[in-house]
Order: sequence, then structure tokens, then C-alpha cells
Amino acid sequence: MALVISYLVMPLLAAALVVGMEPSSPPVPTSATSRPGCRNKCGEVEIPYPFGIGEECAWPGFAIICNQSFEPPRPYIDTDEIINISLEAGEARVFTIHSSNCYSSPNTTVSDEVYGMFDQAFLISPTRNVFTAIGCRAMAFLDGISLANHDIKSYSAGCFSFTSFNDSAGDGENCTGSGCCQSSIPGNLSFIKVSWPNETGFANPDWSYNPCSYAFVAQQDCRGLIGFVVIRYNFSRGDLIGKNFNSRVGNRSIPLVLDWAIRGNDSCQMTPEGTLTAPACVSANSTCLNVTRGGGYRCNCSKGYQGNPYLNGGCTVSSVSTFVLALLLCFLLKEHQRRVRRGFFHKNGGEILKRMNIKTFTKLELEKMTNHYSELIGKGHFGKVFNGIITDNNQQVAVKCPILDGTKKNQENNGGEFVDEIIFQFKISHANLVRLVGCCLETNVPCLVFEFIPNGTLYNVLHGAGKSCRLSLTKRLDIAIGSAEAISYMHSHGDHKHVHGDIKSANILLDSDLMPKVSDFGSSKLLSIDMYAKAVAADRNYVDPVYMKTDRFTAKSDVYSFGVVLLELITRKPAKYDKNKSLPIDFVKCCKEEGNGRKMYDTDILMNDGDAQSAQVYIECLDKIGELAVRCLKEVDIDERPTMEEVVEELKQVKSMATGGSLSETG
Repeated sequence: MALVISYLVMPLLAAALVVGMEPSSPPVPTSATSRPGCRNKCGEVEIPYPFGIGEECAWPGFAIICNQSFEPPRPYIDTDEIINISLEAGEARVFTIHSSNCYSSPNTTVSDEVYGMFDQAFLISPTRNVFTAIGCRAMAFLDGISLANHDIKSYSAGCFSFTSFNDSAGDGENCTGSGCCQSSIPGNLSFIKVSWPNETGFANPDWSYNPCSYAFVAQQDCRGLIGFVVIRYNFSRGDLIGKNFNSRVGNRSIPLVLDWAIRGNDSCQMTPEGTLTAPACVSANSTCLNVTRGGGYRCNCSKGYQGNPYLNGGCTVSSVSTFVLALLLCFLLKEHQRRVRRGFFHKNGGEILKRMNIKTFTKLELEKMTNHYSELIGKGHFGKVFNGIITDNNQQVAVKCPILDGTKKNQENNGGEFVDEIIFQFKISHANLVRLVGCCLETNVPCLVFEFIPNGTLYNVLHGAGKSCRLSLTKRLDIAIGSAEAISYMHSHGDHKHVHGDIKSANILLDSDLMPKVSDFGSSKLLSIDMYAKAVAADRNYVDPVYMKTDRFTAKSDVYSFGVVLLELITRKPAKYDKNKSLPIDFVKCCKEEGNGRKMYDTDILMNDGDAQSAQVYIECLDKIGELAVRCLKEVDIDERPTMEEVVEELKQVKSMATGGSLSETG
């Protein structure tokens, strides 16, 4: 499949390279925005040509001053700090200041006038800015002069805001005249003045809490941040109180949008090829655009290209072509992944399981079920277990992804055994076996979905931190009997025997009533002998020594492992305890030397309020369980080991003996 993708993709890559070539211009990096040898940024602001830092790096009239006294440095057009520059829109945003008119009494004011004057290349945008005044009784004036096209025109406008009560003014809304007013501005303005009336009769009876009014020309539809400073003015009632506005807005929060263009005597000219061009439009794949306000022109990259049209080779192939290619690659990759998943599905016997109405989940369903495998709840030699939720019925499940041998031969063999094992586990049903809900076959390593058992493992209950769960003898017998019944059922059920292969307290789960549920049945079926030997090495204290010598795993091998679990139940010691001690070896040695294992029993079992006779019954019960465990651990002749069916019967007899005494239950 990878070869097919290569055959399809290579011609597309070649085509993209041909389209992106500009034979008339030397190649430049696609990220280049400034002239060669010139800086393209001042601080955090990008400076694209025709703008430039210094006269030698800019088109005439577009020189930027980079003020290094700030950290980071700040770019300026004359005295106005630049926020950003857009080549495509032909705009530059700068910070502007506001004018104030402050009352020291109802009829006495001190006001300042604000002027804005810009070079020939820049005009105040009439569509992106608005004249704004705020105050309880604010009357502000805007005067402007247009110098565009060598035609001088003047302009005057006013804005009046009135409100008698602070609460009547809107908050966080557009200006409506109540506490805040706005007025549109005409085009072609390169000079503005914001001022206030001189008449002393314009009184402000609310001056005590609204001493100052403010006015400014600023961007009306801006959203965003400059560092941590909000660069859009939203009216707030708090701005009417005291001098809150002055302290809240400051000098670097009000943006003004300027329209810029290459102005003067030049304009776009038609070439013999029928395209418009001009001296500044030097890129081969660029075109010229005459501006409608103020005269002059701007350059754009031709359709299908993007970049900087003011630089040689600045317009390169549009990202649309790259997007189409990426889209095709994405499609091919998804198709490849779909075929791979389908191949795994067939290899893992998906069609067979599907015909038998066995629930199968897709890989995507499994990812959704486990929230992309975000919660790991168990990890062992045979794989990892993740918490999951089946959204259809909100059922909590445990998703297990087992480990397979990496060789091709073992994967093929294990695939067939995996199908047999899945079919078998769906057919059987026992109260003490963890129920298999379904499986996912779309991965190289098939994943199994089991019912979720809430109380964790027997190992954690017996040996976990704190050991806070107190277990009576009868409760331990119930756990032992239930687990043994499940193993015996599996050993005798079906057309051929099934062994567990990994009996240990960590693979016996307990539900909310501490009823045992044996998990990981058939794990050895999914592994080669070599892989299994490596996997069980860390739990050697559970593994049948006869198996380790012969590589033959039988039902009696499960019996040996269950004998170790019985010892854990009556001693509350793990199979490997006190760092390097082996529970089965030490217990068998104790029985040989002492005649029983009483020195190793869990004393909590005998901490009851009964009489001495009942306590003696419990000790005898523990002796019976210990003797049964020792027989399960026989090494010389495995035929001397009992079957799991016999283990069940003997444990039931011990329970009958324990419950027949007069000792009261405390577990």
C-alpha cells in the first residue's frame, strides 16, 4: 500500500513544484517579508516591506522607527506606536490618545485638544474608525482636513452625550447617547483635531461624580489583545465615575486604523500582457490595485499565490494547492489505515465471530470507550487494562489489550487460538468468572472488553496498603470456594480442557459483596511457550516448577498456582514476602518441621469473641486448608495433586466444619 501511495503522491508533488516556480525572479524563502539584509520585526511586531526599519529598508514614506528603549522594542510611525500591519488589507493599526475635559466646578473646566497628523501614505480609515465621546454631559468636536489628491478640504462634526443618572447609562454595550455617543467620520482625512466647546454656559451639575469627559477617534470593531491589554473600547458606567476611564484605558489601549497606499504621481498601468502593474509591484505573480480613497495604489499577489508582492519572488504558490495535496494525502492515509484495520479484523477471525453474533467493537469505538486510553487501571505480564464506558447503555467495562509475541509465526498461530478462546469464553457462563462483553479485532493485538469489577483484586485486599479489609475465615473460604469452582468449571467444560495459565491473587477480582470473579482465563492460549515463560518469570512463586522444567502446562499446573493462593488466604502473606522469602517454600518447610503451618497463620482469623472450643475448630480448619495447599504444591509426582473438583469438595467440607461450631461470625 505504501508503494501505491508513493506512485500517486510523487506526480502531485512534482506538479506543485512546477506551479510554485517563478522563472523571472530569483527564489526567496517563503517566510521572507522584508528586504534582504533588513530586520523583519521590531520587538513582537512584524514589519513587512514596503515598510522597513530605517530609510534604507523601506519604500519612500514607509520608514519605521524601532524604539529600543522598551523591552520588547516598539515600532513607531513618527510618534504613533504601531500595533500591527496588514499587507492584504492595506491597513496599519496604531495606538492613539484621548482628549479630556475636566470640571473643577459645575461651570469651570480645563480641557486639552488632541491632534493627529499623518504622512501622505496614510489616511484615517472611515469604515474602521468612529468618533466617540463619553460623559454625563459631554459635547465634543471633531475637525479634520483632507489633503488627498492635492485637494484640501475641511470637515467638522460634533457628538453630544447626556445622562442625569449613572444607572441609566448602558454598561458594556454600544454607545447610544446615554453616557456615551458616537459619530461616523468621512474618508480621506490625514489630519484631525478633537476639542471641546469654549462657552462657559455649558454647565455640568453632575461634575461631583463625573468630573471628566473624554473623546477620541478609534477602531470600532476590534477584538483582541496586545500583550495583556485589551484593544477595544467597550463603554462602562464605571468610566463616568471620577477618573476611572483615564486609569483604566491609559495610553496603549485605544487603537486607530490607518489606510495606507503607495501615493504620489504613480498609479497602476496596463502591461502588454493585459495585467495591471506599478513600480512597487515587483513580484512576478503580483498585480496592481488602484485605491478608491486618497489616490495611489497597492499590490496584491495574483490569484492562486500568496506572500509579499512588494518583494522579488515574494508571491509563491497558494496554500490552497498545498491544502489539496494534504487533503489527498490524508485521504490515502485514512484509506490505508482502514485497509490495515480490515486486514487485522480478518486475520483475527472477525468474520467467524461476526457470524456467531459475538459483539465486536471498532478501533474508534474502543478509543471513545476508553477516552483514548486515558485511565490505566491495571498492568500485568499479559497486557494493560483501561477503564471504559459503553455509551449506548452507560455500562462500565474494563478494556484489556494483551501482549502478543512479535514473530510472524507466533502471530498467525495465536490468531487462530485467539478466535477459539473468544468463542469459548462467549459460550461459557459461570457466576465466578469475569464475563467477556466483546472484543476489538481491528488492531494487531486484539483487545478484550470485560465487565468491570469494582473492588479490585484479592491481592490488593489481602496485601494492599493498610490491609483495612478484615476477612473472617468463612469469608476467605467463600472466596477460595468460588474461585476454585470457576477454575474447575473451566477445566471440565467443553469438548477439550481449558487451563488458566496465570492463577494468582492478582487475577481474582472481588465484586461489591466480595464474591470472587476469576479473570484472565485463557491468557496462555494467546502466547507462545517462549513468550509465556518470559511473562511469568516475575511471578515465579506461582508457577508450577514441573512446567518450568518440561514446558508442558496442564490443569495440574493451575492446581499448583491455586495452592499458593490458598496459602495467601490463610497467612495473609504474598507469594514473595519479606523481600526474598518464598511463601510456598517456607510454608512446606514449616509443615515438615512443625507438623503444621500454625506459626504462619494470620492471627486476625482467630480474633473473635467465641470460646476456646470454637477457636480450636478454626485452628483445625486452617490446618485442613494448609494440608490441602501442600498437596496442591506437590512437585515429585503431579498426579498426587488433587483436581480442582476435589479441591472444591474439600474446601466445602472445611466450611461446613467451620460454620458447624459455636463461634460467631465477625467478618
